[in-house]
Amino acid sequence: MHQLRRISKLIGFVTMMMTVNSGIAQIPMNVDNRPCINSLLSEDFGATVPAGWEGDWMLLNPPLVEGWNLVMGPTPNAPATGANGAASGTYYAYMETSGPAPIGSIFKINTPAINLFDTNETIRFRVLMHGSGIGSLKVNVLSGPGFATSETVLTLTGPQDPSSAVANWDEAFIDIRQYDNESVKIEFEGMKGANRLGDIAIDLVEVCSEPIVPTMGEWAIICLGLIMMILGVLSVQSTRSYSLPG
Repeated sequence: MHQLRRISKLIGFVTMMMTVNSGIAQIPMNVDNRPCINSLLSEDFGATVPAGWEGDWMLLNPPLVEGWNLVMGPTPNAPATGANGAASGTYYAYMETSGPAPIGSIFKINTPAINLFDTNETIRFRVLMHGSGIGSLKVNVLSGPGFATSETVLTLTGPQDPSSAVANWDEAFIDIRQYDNESVKIEFEGMKGANRLGDIAIDLVEVCSEPIVPTMGEWAIICLGLIMMILGVLSVQSTRSYSLPG
């Protein structure tokens, strides 16, 4: 049902654009590098835990010496691990791993609830995984009653820049259109690696609602539908032209 509804909306959109743009359908084929058309969540982080965010924040759990923290400038173990500064703004979030927790320990944080629409939603965020002790980072979508259903939509394991001596921010994009019309939370699940040089950093977390971008298969269905529509119009016009007056 979801696929049929999506294709129907795409055909309607293409038809509208053909009418407006004199026969040329203007649909962007790549929206990943564009600014958010409609931002459903945008978190650039500050000195305190953002409103509605939950989980293993060191600031919310003072006894914790490991977990997610907020910092400006370099992390305590930089430049061997962690970031030297924010990817955007002043502060960023990072997972501190210098402590007694055993290898494989999990630290999670999650966003507030986000109501998704029947469009093309993506998760976008900056990530930095630099250091010899990097474990892994999973991005999970929490949905369903009580947000009890968790599905992993991205897994990053080990250093993401192993050949670089300098910590570099990367940008991640995740398609979550399968959750259209649902209320979800986005969870960042960090796992402690082999040693204390395993700080994982994230910044500028966004959930964006984008224009619907057809796949190649959907383009084929759209084109077939438009051809049938045009043939139908031509058939009606031809019948009217050759019908004898009553």
